Amino acid sequence: MRYITIDGNTATIKVDGRYDLCNTLDVQFELDTAFMNGCTKVVVDFGNTTEIDSSVLMSLQKVRDRTGDENFEVKRAKDKVLEKLTEWKLVR
Repeated sequence: MRYITIDGNTATIKVDGRYDLCNTLDVQFELDTAFMNGCTKVVVDFGNTTEIDSSVLMSLQKVRDRTGDENFEVKRAKDKVLEKLTEWKLVR
């Protein structure tokens, strides 16, 4: 997989650079595969992500709804990315 790594029951999403409509569907396909293989927790590591758009925000809301708040985590978001995630209430 290009964007997701799996460790036990946890799928970690990492997208370098822009995370937008161009790669959202690829990430979602990989995530669906991870769920089919038993993943129940999702971590989104924004350490190397420079920009996100509304397609990402909508996709992540669906992921959080599917996993529940306790199994959805956002890490290392900063600057514009953190601002957008905060506006959409995807981080606390």
